[in-house]
Amino acid sequence: MRSDDEEFASDSKMAGVKENFHRSPGEKEAAAVGQPLKRILVADDDPLAREISRDMLEKVGFEVHLAADGVETVALAKQVVPDLILLDVMMPRLDGFGACRQLRANASTRRIPVIMVTGSDDVGAAEQAFDVKATDFVGKPINWSVLLQRIRYILRASTSFAELEKNRQRLLNAQRIAKLGYWDLNLDTGVFVYSDEVDKIVGHPLHKLDTLKKCISIVHEEDKAELVKKFPVLTTDPNNWTVEFRVVTADKSVRVIKITGESLVKEGRGSARHVMGTIQDISETRRNEAKIRHMAFFDDLTGLHNRSAFIQELERSLQLHKRMGSSLALIYLDIDDFKRVNDSHGHHVGDQFIGKFSERLSSICRESDLIARSKESRVLARFGGDEFILMLSGLQGKSNASAVAKRITESLSEAFLIAVETPGQGVVPHEVYASVSMGVSVFPDDGNSASELLKNADIAMYEAKKAGKNTYRFYAPEMNQKALRLLELETRLRTAVERQELVLNYQPQIRLSDGRFMGVEALLRWRNPDLGDISPAEFIPVAEKTGLIVSIGAWVMKTACAQVKSWQRQGLPPLKVAVNLSGVQFRRGDLVKLVAGVLAETCLSADLLELELTESVVMDDVETSINTFQELKELGVAISIDDFGTGYSSLSYLSRFPIDTLKVDQSFVQGVGVDANNTAITKAIIAMAHSLGFEVVAEGIEEVHQLTLLKAENCAFGQGWLFGKPLLGEHIPEFINDFSARDFFTV
Repeated sequence: MRSDDEEFASDSKMAGVKENFHRSPGEKEAAAVGQPLKRILVADDDPLAREISRDMLEKVGFEVHLAADGVETVALAKQVVPDLILLDVMMPRLDGFGACRQLRANASTRRIPVIMVTGSDDVGAAEQAFDVKATDFVGKPINWSVLLQRIRYILRASTSFAELEKNRQRLLNAQRIAKLGYWDLNLDTGVFVYSDEVDKIVGHPLHKLDTLKKCISIVHEEDKAELVKKFPVLTTDPNNWTVEFRVVTADKSVRVIKITGESLVKEGRGSARHVMGTIQDISETRRNEAKIRHMAFFDDLTGLHNRSAFIQELERSLQLHKRMGSSLALIYLDIDDFKRVNDSHGHHVGDQFIGKFSERLSSICRESDLIARSKESRVLARFGGDEFILMLSGLQGKSNASAVAKRITESLSEAFLIAVETPGQGVVPHEVYASVSMGVSVFPDDGNSASELLKNADIAMYEAKKAGKNTYRFYAPEMNQKALRLLELETRLRTAVERQELVLNYQPQIRLSDGRFMGVEALLRWRNPDLGDISPAEFIPVAEKTGLIVSIGAWVMKTACAQVKSWQRQGLPPLKVAVNLSGVQFRRGDLVKLVAGVLAETCLSADLLELELTESVVMDDVETSINTFQELKELGVAISIDDFGTGYSSLSYLSRFPIDTLKVDQSFVQGVGVDANNTAITKAIIAMAHSLGFEVVAEGIEEVHQLTLLKAENCAFGQGWLFGKPLLGEHIPEFINDFSARDFFTV
């Protein structure tokens, strides 16, 4: 039997799965019948982090309590006894590790699941979290869709474990009070005496079990010899003893029986006169323990190894390969654009897809022809959400890993048939296609530890994503430098706004017919005192990936609108400002509310604000884009499609969008007059925009001959270094005066 600490450690190794932010069916049911909400204690010294956590958790139906440090956490946990604690590592007075250690030492809180929140890629913190018996850990920034599923997963296991413990205590109390399952054997006469419940426990009438030989006859054949061997030893032991074995009932089912006995030994003879004790059917207990062990080490949805089990298997394999001097490879897989499956068909369909995807991966791992090539073995695991990991042991070279990666890619060319609920048609099969991006790391070339190999495979996987997805990449040392650079950018970007490192430059927009200054485009720039000027092409993707773009984008919009209002107070005529929106902002669902709030706060007229989106963002979900555009138009703001011509807009959809302006991408404009194709594309875009009633802005005008052709095609507006470079807001008034003082268009 395992100790409570071992059970808790086993229970603490569960990995999460991808989940949306809506209440689970169980939470909805609990709310409907008035059951108490699950309580979660959030401990973090950052007030903003606490409030974000409260908002995310309450949104899905949890009761949330907040603590600002470790001391407050321990006290509050004893008071409210939460169902789970989300515990930040770095806190004043008492850090997360110390708080977790105190929680585990207290009887009322020792079994509460604790998820430690550590810094990103902080392997030492993760190991220390498990040392203080934390249930799980997550890194910052928090991926809430994954964390919410982990919380639900751990709460389910905790509930099962608690119920198991309650049942055990009830049964022990019942045995103590009513002596249920009592038996007595007289070894001198061979007579058995039972309580009435024993026949229900063993599944046989008592009159058929009146001798020891008959009792042995119902023992499972695989356990019989061992029991017969043990019994004479047990009957001479004056101490209490326990033995477990399986019995076969009259209906041929198998039960696990636990016998606890005590032998009464005659003085001087060394043999027992009586053996007595209790008998217990522990089949359900053992099944529950097996279920908990399974939940701790296997993914609930796919039945594959989970993260914890895989890492243990990887560490064992590494020790073996180190002794043998052989190679091992990890293939880290991430399903490309899996979010679209969930968004299009719902998460229940997404779960179906994950199940079928894992079955196909498993079948590839079992293919004898692939395995026979290198005598390798494979372990496949689901790391959570849409991420999987495959370990290939006993490799002869990288070519073996390449063969498996290629086979996986080939296998995904065939569609997955998923049952989808369709209005008016019921459940119908639906074809879903998928591709994966894979990263490969090889032992010993790419690392000597499990954590290093996993990290490098993950880095290589993201390089495959950047390479266009649906491919694989082997890890290379230079990739790690890129990853470190991205991590440094992410860390510094989190404080860039409050440290006033982000600034807006304003690109003048000119009416081409008469050279009148009409407005500006707000361009975000980042000037870090240590890293210098950082290109938006480098830091914007980081902001989007981490979600920081939401707060940064709100700051950009508010700052730009306030700047326009400031220019008006300085006596400048009303100028329109164009603000770029990211796809993350556009898809959040609160964009209209944000725009309305900014306009109200800055007192800027709505017709002076123009929102720019790329056509790829707009086309990602056409119907949602149209609805959002209509709501924005009701506010009075203008809408433009940026970098037009570089995406995949459908003209039939384009005509449905309530937009005002198309911006011709600079890659076409800069080829005007020197490249026949670019010239033709530019003319076609202008003509099409006119036919649809859209204004046109040409980007990247740098030469006079470009301006001449654009004017000839009746392009309304333009921007570029021919007119002026992007400027700080304080320099715009001076620029307007200088620009107006010369007749630029006579050049």
